[in-house]
Amino acid sequence: MNTSLSWMKMYVPDLDVTAQEYTDAMTLSGTKVEGFTRLDADLEKIVIGQIEKIEKHPDADKLIICQVNIGTESVQIVTGAPNVKEGDKVLVVGAGTIGVLAANAAKARGAEVYIADIAKEKLDYAVNTFQLKGSILNTSKEKLEEEVRRITNGNGFDVTIEAVGLPSTFQNCIDCAAYGGRVVLIGVGKKNLDFNFTIIQKKELNIFGSRNALKKDFLELIDLVKAGKVDLEKIVTNTYKLDEADKAFKEFSENAGSMLKVVIDFTK
Repeated sequence: MNTSLSWMKMYVPDLDVTAQEYTDAMTLSGTKVEGFTRLDADLEKIVIGQIEKIEKHPDADKLIICQVNIGTESVQIVTGAPNVKEGDKVLVVGAGTIGVLAANAAKARGAEVYIADIAKEKLDYAVNTFQLKGSILNTSKEKLEEEVRRITNGNGFDVTIEAVGLPSTFQNCIDCAAYGGRVVLIGVGKKNLDFNFTIIQKKELNIFGSRNALKKDFLELIDLVKAGKVDLEKIVTNTYKLDEADKAFKEFSENAGSMLKVVIDFTK
């Protein structure tokens, strides 16, 4: 497990130590520390600039052009990819626990959220329980693209979120994203994908990997739950007693198409 010292200091403000001092203290306390890596060792490679001007991209309404002064010269950078915002059409591919939570987060920001999966029962549960805009039964690449054209009037989704971790579902997200759209990868994959990557350039896509979170992200999510915008209890579809743990794993393995979060209650 890798831990950022600056991340630790966010939660322990009085932790005024160097990386080496922290490593030594953890070792003396009995915690095995394999070592630490200084990520600031190559700071000379980092360029700091000042944004002088921001204007819309003339050929892509979802992108912007920034004029940035980096000291020695002024450079032009094309960027975009704001967070999910009100009015965005969002497609979440994968109606498991993570996909449903991602859909809820996008909905809380005012997006029009659709969800796709191969399991109709999961889709129905997600749409009906969390009042999503709609669903797509992902039975084939052709069927998915047909539904995307119908829903978006041929434009594609502003944001696509991959929440499965398969090469095919990542490809789905690339194909279903609009020109200048955003693709977010949440699912953890173990297989390679062989595809024509020029489509990323052609569609001017912004692709993001999402894995860790900062304190502000946790605080935002806590506020969402406290405000009643995400009902976490409805994410739990099955609860088992402690002595039913074997049954829980077996049934989840056999019924993955209809079960979301499974909880083992240690109090029963």
